[in-house]
Amino acid sequence: MASRPARPVHIADPAGGRTDRAYPYWRQQRMRCIALILAACAASASAAECGPDKLGTERTIVLQREGAQYGAQQHTALPLEKGEVVLTFDDGPSADNTPLVLKALSDQCARATFFMLGQGLRKDPDLARETVREGHSAGIHSDTHPHMATLTPAQQLDDLALSRAA
Repeated sequence: MASRPARPVHIADPAGGRTDRAYPYWRQQRMRCIALILAACAASASAAECGPDKLGTERTIVLQREGAQYGAQQHTALPLEKGEVVLTFDDGPSADNTPLVLKALSDQCARATFFMLGQGLRKDPDLARETVREGHSAGIHSDTHPHMATLTPAQQLDDLALSRAA
């Protein structure tokens, strides 16, 4: 049997893609708990359940978001093992592409992280909900995908507020 060249790793953000401290502490803890439970459930859909011919998801990495800054690098290099890859998709949800990606991931029993735009969330909120229902993680990528380094801190916060409102 041929060996698989890469083992996908699913990244879960316990803060649900939110990178600020706008939520009360108890709600942040509740969201983290729910995210960990969902991540454990998603991880239970292992390659063994899907069959050896499927890509599957090897494990889930949960990133801590303590003190994260919107518009800045959020973490150091991921602790990946040799042969592991992380599947991420940016700038959705998109009615043209996201269903195709979800079908391909489902066919391979694989999980991914979707970094969504606020404008896409407003345009197709049901597709975003479906993505999460299928066991994938979702994070905020921005509202309209500006180059964050060109924005003032106030403009970055405005972009975050628009994204979160979506």
